[in-house]
Amino acid sequence: ETATAMEFVIEGLYQNSMVGKDELESVRTYTDMIGKIMSSIGGSKYER
Repeated sequence: ETATAMEFVIEGLYQNSMVGKDELESVRTYTDMIGKIMSSIGGSKYER
């Protein structure tokens, strides 16, 4: 039940372009698009 709710929220974030999603066979990987954008600008607190 909790896992289903979590996937629902993450999928909503993906559909609203808040996170990226890669899907290979039956494995889904979600990435932080905002963090990637901010780190590409450089000098931000999101830089890793």
